[in-house]
Amino acid sequence: MNGLFKDTLAELFDKKTVYLFFVITFIAILITAFSGSFEMSINGNPQGMGLDELGVDVDKPLLMGIKFLMSLLTFLAVMLSAGILPNMFIKGRSDYFLSKPISRASLLFKKFLSVWIIYGILVTGCGLLCYLSGALVHSLFNNYIFILIGLVFLELFIWLSISFFIGIFTGKTVTVIMVLFITWLSQLGVSMLYSSQVIAGIGYETVGEIVDYIYYVFPKISEMSSLAEGAISNSALLSSYVLYSSVGFGIVMLFFTQILFKRKDY
Repeated sequence: MNGLFKDTLAELFDKKTVYLFFVITFIAILITAFSGSFEMSINGNPQGMGLDELGVDVDKPLLMGIKFLMSLLTFLAVMLSAGILPNMFIKGRSDYFLSKPISRASLLFKKFLSVWIIYGILVTGCGLLCYLSGALVHSLFNNYIFILIGLVFLELFIWLSISFFIGIFTGKTVTVIMVLFITWLSQLGVSMLYSSQVIAGIGYETVGEIVDYIYYVFPKISEMSSLAEGAISNSALLSSYVLYSSVGFGIVMLFFTQILFKRKDY
């Protein structure tokens, strides 16, 4: 297990694009740090004014900004990790991993766990660091940041389950990235059609039923993001159905990935 964690960390830092995480986080911290005050002129004299002195509530906007930041970093994490499994089982490397005295199911699970934990900590760590800098500047702290961190881990779990399945099925990094992008567009479109009920409204009952079935099966990652916004603004509660069905989709994908991996010849 430790070997797979070290291998995943080495792969992460071998890709120079990982430093995009640090650059983006550094810029976000600077923006957050300098958002605490600004200069305004009173009777011709420049005065430094704090947002809190002006009665501006920065708590929720700060959380929404961190949510956007972690969503962006999650996207980067998914794209950066897309080639991990295809590269792991290319000719030459596959013999090394498959020769270990562990089952294929155990190898797959441990690799998935190492990628999920390492990239999850990277994304949430950067987001939390930025939030703490804002919390210090504005002298506030909101426990909803932990809800955001939990949702990031769940979203990353779902995306990685899809990435691992396609990685085992095709063995090509480019295909994994394309399928992830198509999946994102598809689940977003189905969620929009289902919520607006546009199809049902124009009379195509059969097509409407198909959309309903697809909606229930597809992971609702875009809605999980909306639920996070609702939780932050206290306008909505987290829907257990959206969470359970989306995470359940990821578990099912991992189950089929394991079956496919056991039967595949390298």
